[in-house]
Amino acid sequence: MEKAPVRIPNGGLAFLCIVIALLVFAPVVPLGFLSDDLDVVHRVGVLHDLRQGGMFRPMQDLTVLAIHAMFGADPIPQRVFNIILHGLCAYLLFRLLLGIGVVRNGATWMGALLFLVYPFHGEAVIWIVGRSVSMAALFMLLGLLALLPSRHLSSALFVSSVCWFLALMSYESAVLFPLLALPLLLRRSTGLREVFPFMASWVVAFALYLTIRWIRLDQLVNEYGSNFLQHAPKDYLLNALYSTSRLFLPPGPLHRPWIMLGTLVGIVLCTILVMRARNREHGAHTQGLPILPWMFLVSMLTPVLVGVSTETSEGDRALYTPSLFLCAMVAIALAYLPTLWLRRSVLLGVLVAALVLLIQLQQNWRHASRTLDTIVLQLQELQAIGTTWVVHVPEEHDGAFILRHGLRPALELQGIDGERFVHAGRLRRYATLHAPDTIRPTRTPDGVLLEPGVRISTSDDGPRLITPFHDVALRTDDRVLYWDRHRMQVLWPATPPR
Repeated sequence: MEKAPVRIPNGGLAFLCIVIALLVFAPVVPLGFLSDDLDVVHRVGVLHDLRQGGMFRPMQDLTVLAIHAMFGADPIPQRVFNIILHGLCAYLLFRLLLGIGVVRNGATWMGALLFLVYPFHGEAVIWIVGRSVSMAALFMLLGLLALLPSRHLSSALFVSSVCWFLALMSYESAVLFPLLALPLLLRRSTGLREVFPFMASWVVAFALYLTIRWIRLDQLVNEYGSNFLQHAPKDYLLNALYSTSRLFLPPGPLHRPWIMLGTLVGIVLCTILVMRARNREHGAHTQGLPILPWMFLVSMLTPVLVGVSTETSEGDRALYTPSLFLCAMVAIALAYLPTLWLRRSVLLGVLVAALVLLIQLQQNWRHASRTLDTIVLQLQELQAIGTTWVVHVPEEHDGAFILRHGLRPALELQGIDGERFVHAGRLRRYATLHAPDTIRPTRTPDGVLLEPGVRISTSDDGPRLITPFHDVALRTDDRVLYWDRHRMQVLWPATPPR
């Protein structure tokens, strides 16, 4: 006979989830802004410019603006807000599992705990602009909770529609919400007459979103989004394999041989859970099981479309919503283990493995933050009287973003005149992996060569900087700097003027 669960007030449980999230991600709270963070914080917080170019994620910008207005250009409050969002998502997952009848052997709290420590949430939690994914997940979870049978029809209609609209305003993957909600909608309805009001209300919410998006962007799908819909079918099949395996396995150069194993584990796990749900009587502790595999499969459409890296943590934000339902299913599998001792032992092993992987991921982001801090500090020390051309700036460190773009905002946020700097070349991951420990230029008869792809050409017409993106004449008061993988160095002039 199972013991009655200890009841914790909803407010207390939400607070507990937030505290655990803050403890888990405490090592990365002090990190600085990284890559796209710099563009967004400078554009929204400093310039108060809410125009988003090709992107339309206004909830992200509004929260950045509000936090910047209260705390200034400080990354700590921005990142704490991300972590709070993560804790709230875990709490709402607990509520959803409870609402669909998953109460066996602590499966609800195990699902929330596993989600809190799931190791592949770096982009969604640590990266400031990654909050768009967790905000969309939070609003979708609220919308799903609104559809539980205990909610009155009018309340369910209004809350689910508003939550879907806010999720769409957070991140485009929220377009999947009606599919996610389908089993809950059918569960509370006895016929088409009860389904129709929801469909009509959601159409209105979606039409309002599309209208606002069109007004702001003059288009519904930008080039960035349309690229995801133009791949060959085999590419989507490979994305499905890679994404499924990445849910279970860390990225790395030896990842691909394990792709089929990771995929097989995921498929077997989902199949076992579905079969258990069908074979057992429909008691309170089993009736929610078929819903979760459906939600998991629907949410996997996002990583299948956009892709996830198998070599680094880049793209992990696409796994955020699928990981909600994956953690729930794993928790349910643990709840069906025959003895309390076995359940606790396996749970402890899973938690330890997740924390080890999470610590490694956090180390990557800490390394990225230290690198960017060093670059900004040394750029200030080595800047030219004229224009400072900056090349070989690293894009990322094992998927943790450093500076894909945003050099000028990075300098402006530190009180440095960014107009005098030009980001003239990036050091991509492939080049970094094949570069020596310390990158050094090579003298050539006609100038200086810096592999890969950067050259200073000297001729009677004067020196020129040649990169894959620039071919410009250098003035006597200009300077070219590069990152040698440890610090900024002067590439030109060969002997810096005093």
